[in-house]
Amino acid sequence: GEYSWQEAKDVCNNLVLEGFDDWRLPDRTELAVLYGIRNVVGGFTKKYYWSSTTAGFMKIKAWTELFNSGFPTGKYKNKKSFVRPVRDF
Repeated sequence: GEYSWQEAKDVCNNLVLEGFDDWRLPDRTELAVLYGIRNVVGGFTKKYYWSSTTAGFMKIKAWTELFNSGFPTGKYKNKKSFVRPVRDF
């Protein structure tokens, strides 16, 4: 589904999957890497995905990446976008 930025962070932070509970929202750089290997990883829609990186002077936006073209943009945090949780390993 699609979530606001805070909802996306909460979903990732509370996720328990495959026995792991250390999931999080990727930062802007990690999201760009995911876009680059999207065909290997799979399961992406051609829509915007949230990063954990805030954008803009007042921090009312966060960076997203369009998985149709790889275009990064700041999006208002109350808008909805997709989520792809990541974890450190």
